Amino acid sequence: MVQLQPYHSTQQIVDFGLIPDDGYQTAAYCHVDSIHTGFTPMLLTYNSGTTKIAIPFLQRPIPESISKSNQYYDGISPYGYAGLISNTTVPQEILHALEEANQFLRENHIVSLFLRMHPLHHQWQLPASAHIHHMQHGKVVYVDLRNDMAAIHANYSNNHKYDIRKLNRLGYTVRINDWTSYPDFIQSYYETMQLHDASSMYFFPESYFTLLRNPELRIHLFTSHDPIGKFASGALFMAYGKTVQYHLGGTNPNYRQISPAKIIFESAFSHFKSLGHERFHLGGGYGSAEDNLYKFKARFSPSHSYFSTIRMICDPELYTTFSAPQLSDSEKHAVDFFPLYRAK
Repeated sequence: MVQLQPYHSTQQIVDFGLIPDDGYQTAAYCHVDSIHTGFTPMLLTYNSGTTKIAIPFLQRPIPESISKSNQYYDGISPYGYAGLISNTTVPQEILHALEEANQFLRENHIVSLFLRMHPLHHQWQLPASAHIHHMQHGKVVYVDLRNDMAAIHANYSNNHKYDIRKLNRLGYTVRINDWTSYPDFIQSYYETMQLHDASSMYFFPESYFTLLRNPELRIHLFTSHDPIGKFASGALFMAYGKTVQYHLGGTNPNYRQISPAKIIFESAFSHFKSLGHERFHLGGGYGSAEDNLYKFKARFSPSHSYFSTIRMICDPELYTTFSAPQLSDSEKHAVDFFPLYRAK
């Protein structure tokens, strides 16, 4: 049985018999992203009696300029790694559930669905399917907090070890949940995104940062400060269940050369380990590339996993019709963009 309903409470998933294993899967987080994007939080559930799957996503109207109508939609995971929640890891069972859900979504005028899978929980690979494609992308880095701190520290690169010792020697300090530093963090986040020429999707409005402080999300603010107490760097971490997610980070441009974020991560590993969390997900590079951001993270830990996406074409006929005007045939094969009809 497949059902689709507005997603307004995480209890909906619990009542269905599943337990979210990451803050990105909660209704509170989907609500935060819906305020930012203007899209509608939805929850898709599948129950065969033995297999249960829940998929939180944002439902987007397909513009009339594409669909020539106002009755069609598509779906996308909220920013982060919501993926799906399931009581099984057997790929064939998951694929069967998604194929039934695909038909149901088509009947409800949803043309496609794009899911960002959780790199630490979704390490199975779906079998080949005509209209459901499971695509592997780049590496992501994580720290196993079940190890003792000596073992965690031993995995740091020599450069990271040296810089952390230097920052401590100079008198830099880390504060945990000092929300008076939140405006400085937000400003440094914007400046960091500008430095890296990030896409517009990363420039969240200030209201987004306010909504992130919802207690259900269990967001923590870590900030580093110079010897006289001035803000140098900051990071937001989401600690939900056994997993800690590095959500957003930023560094004051005046301190970039000294890398003050490094003592933030050192402090965060120790703090969240002491609270009983088991894995700390640092993420990967921009666009899943093994770039300087990825290398910065990889110098904290050799442990890595892989990011993947599931791309569901719910209505193949409409998908093809909507996509046709966007690109020439040669470009369609060259561009890795989903859904194709939204390619610019």
